[in-house]
Amino acid sequence: MFLFCGGLLLLIEALNIRHRTEETLGKERRFQAIENLVSFSRVDLTPHLDKNLRILQNSQNVSDLVSFQNSVFAASDGGLVELSENGDLKRFYTVLDGLPESDLTALAVFQSRLFIGTRSKGLVDYDGRGFSAFRLENHETQTVTALFVDREKLLIGTAAGGLLEYDGRRLLEIKAGDERIESPISIFADGQNLYIGTFASGLYVRQNQIWRHFTTAGGLLSNRVVGVGILGDTVFAASDMGVSRAPAADLSGETGSPFSTVAAIPELSGSILFRDRLYLTREDGEILLTDEKNLKRISDPLAPKMRGARLRRLDGRLLLIGSRGIFEETFPAKDQLTLSRFGPAPDDQRPADNNVSALAVDGNNRLWIGTFRGGVDVFSNDLKKLKHLETEQLREINSFQPNPARKGLLAATTGGVYLLGDDLSYAEFLSKTELPGAAVAALAELDAPDEKLLIVAASKGLLLKDRNSLHVLSTINGLPGNTVTSVLVDGKTVYAGTMSGLAQIEGRRVVRVFKSSNSGLGNNWVTALCRTGGRLFAGTYGGGVYELLPSGEIRSFETETGKFSVNPNALFGDGRRLFAGTLDGVRILDLETQKWRKAVEFLPSENVMAVTGDDRRVLFGTTAGLVIVDQNYWTEKDL
Repeated sequence: MFLFCGGLLLLIEALNIRHRTEETLGKERRFQAIENLVSFSRVDLTPHLDKNLRILQNSQNVSDLVSFQNSVFAASDGGLVELSENGDLKRFYTVLDGLPESDLTALAVFQSRLFIGTRSKGLVDYDGRGFSAFRLENHETQTVTALFVDREKLLIGTAAGGLLEYDGRRLLEIKAGDERIESPISIFADGQNLYIGTFASGLYVRQNQIWRHFTTAGGLLSNRVVGVGILGDTVFAASDMGVSRAPAADLSGETGSPFSTVAAIPELSGSILFRDRLYLTREDGEILLTDEKNLKRISDPLAPKMRGARLRRLDGRLLLIGSRGIFEETFPAKDQLTLSRFGPAPDDQRPADNNVSALAVDGNNRLWIGTFRGGVDVFSNDLKKLKHLETEQLREINSFQPNPARKGLLAATTGGVYLLGDDLSYAEFLSKTELPGAAVAALAELDAPDEKLLIVAASKGLLLKDRNSLHVLSTINGLPGNTVTSVLVDGKTVYAGTMSGLAQIEGRRVVRVFKSSNSGLGNNWVTALCRTGGRLFAGTYGGGVYELLPSGEIRSFETETGKFSVNPNALFGDGRRLFAGTLDGVRILDLETQKWRKAVEFLPSENVMAVTGDDRRVLFGTTAGLVIVDQNYWTEKDL
């Protein structure tokens, strides 16, 4: 009897200790939740539907896919695409429809709303009628890297703000103890257990409300964990260098290195559980299948190569997404699959790539679009695509220079100078042996009765080329720096912008140098030059825009505009206004009123890499597509 009573007392005391421990832990979690609350507001976003605005984008590069309100929605770097359940195109959504930007990264459906992650504008939601943005106070997020619905919570991975949790009312940061979870890129939940893969910090695991952190020291093949899945009692962690496994029970213990290698596979991009099997994808679209024992390659041999490939489950189907669009997978036999396109075929009337780095309108009113990854696209005056030009060499276009004498354009690229013919042909124009550095930023032509020169701004000097000779200017000849980033011809005077100042050149000699130490030029890195309305302007990286006055003095606009960065060769003037493409929108100077304005509302991305135009329109090339603005827009908006 005494033994029974003693045992009962011990049991009661143990239960009391457990209760007090859980109560203490609960208080600590509640205190931590209050401490980690993130203040935010939701702001309805306004559409910018205007007959004077048009956006030209490619929406083939898909980053995520979900079902919402009887449609399929795809996030792309060219906006949001709505498809029918069978893959028929229903609608494109761009910044003109209210999106804050066009480069979208992640999707999730939570509490009857579509949540959208963006590249630089945080979290957005859509209720089927309009878009709203989450504005966080004192909590920088940058890119939304992942979205995942875990029961009654939406988990949000961010590049700079850690892992966030939203329950429909409150937003808080989830930490592993007191440690921020840096750059979560993959999220997986199994009941109460949570697995967070990060960009460079390994894997975080929460079991029984206790966090553990695993890296390569714990057996992972890489600290970039792109996916997690559980088969039976085994946890599989996919990294960009291969797959590791560990018994689930070992992740809650004190085992120092619980993970062991399944297979070393470089460039893995993700994993997903489907029908009790774990599927893996590589960046190029190759698909692998693993169970608890084996790993097999099961890719369709006819599948197109792509970038950024991922697998997604959609209403009982398995789909592959990436830079070539969306493909549905079918399984004709065990461990075999075939791919068929889901959604519309690629639109050959759209640019090949959204990262627009150069623009020009030629003498036939054709639009030339240079991109950083996808070569050159040529469009007619009414925006019909005429041709796509691309080789391993003809890529990474930095700028164009009209070339009336040769009836075409010259393209400055990171691999040299190319001639783009009036017949839409292309050929190397200057060999690498002729250039002071293969990377060419800008070109200009001096066309005087007694002198004709092609001026090439290259990475190791300024090349002056006439019919018979080549002449290179460098710091030895008085240039302020060897890396020449911009060039402008004004009569018989050449201006060369470098990373170390602005040079004035006459008669093939440097006659004057403008630097912060000897002039009003407040920033030495001159990225762009433009003459318009009889005035000469210089854009800089970090100091904004300056004007070179006829007196030889330099005027700063910092008082009116503050400091900002003008992108390389992103200055354009139409005689009435000066347009400067910057990292955060377009700065516009009215040459008559001398007033500056900033415009961002119609831009697919605020990072404006190129600007050009004619008497009817101004075109802005961004990292997320091209926007065409009719001249009437500025008049109607009083800009």
